[in-house]
Amino acid sequence: MSGEDKAEARLRELLRDPRWSLPAGPDPERRVRRAAGRQRRRLAGLAGVAAAAAIAVAIPAGIGVVGHLPRPQQPPAAPTLYVGAYKLGPHGGTVVPINTATNTPGTPIQVVSGPNSPTIADNVGKIAITPDGKTAYATTGSDVTPISTATNTPGKPIHIAPGAGGPGYPDFMAITPDGKTAYVASGPGTVTPINTATNTPGKKIPVGRGPVWIAITPDGKTAYVASQSGTVTPINTATNTPGKPIDVGGNLTQAIAITP
Repeated sequence: MSGEDKAEARLRELLRDPRWSLPAGPDPERRVRRAAGRQRRRLAGLAGVAAAAAIAVAIPAGIGVVGHLPRPQQPPAAPTLYVGAYKLGPHGGTVVPINTATNTPGTPIQVVSGPNSPTIADNVGKIAITPDGKTAYATTGSDVTPISTATNTPGKPIHIAPGAGGPGYPDFMAITPDGKTAYVASGPGTVTPINTATNTPGKKIPVGRGPVWIAITPDGKTAYVASQSGTVTPINTATNTPGKPIDVGGNLTQAIAITP
């Protein structure tokens, strides 16, 4: 078999390999044969695998680069688990990232520091992550700290002013499905909306005494706040106005969830 014939045979062998692709079109066999013939005349001095490789790469653009192997797909990055960690001391408030592929903890992210950090008020209360996965928000003391999940670095803490009737501390938090607003239980009877684009808090929304849990409807139109007063307060997320509290029979409400 001549070098040219070996080259064409090698080309056909490559085309049978499922990793190689042949462009769609009428009579692809004829197109390959004609392309190979043109390359024979140009590459008459080459033989064997070298010629086959040259033919595969040099097929005209109208037919496509038959010899181009697709790039292997990179496996998606393993999700990161963020855990609020608290220990008495001047640097007690941290968030620890955990690689779920290896279950190994990363460097703790400092979110609370200062003279008051040894107190329970500066514990990392709750953590919520935006739907796009780019930012984790941790409630700490009187602040909410945004964390860039790409770099695991904390941003400037968002200060939540004390509510009426007592200081209160930011605790439970929920983020709307569009990721634009985070609602934080922020005092004895209030919820504070945070604009996640600017990380600025909005006007406090009055709800029942001791808000402890927040759930947001899948369409993002209503946030429901369960309070220790035994009520559930709906909030219109378009206007951030509370609706009529729903009395659940004098029971101390703790948890809340919404069907998909």
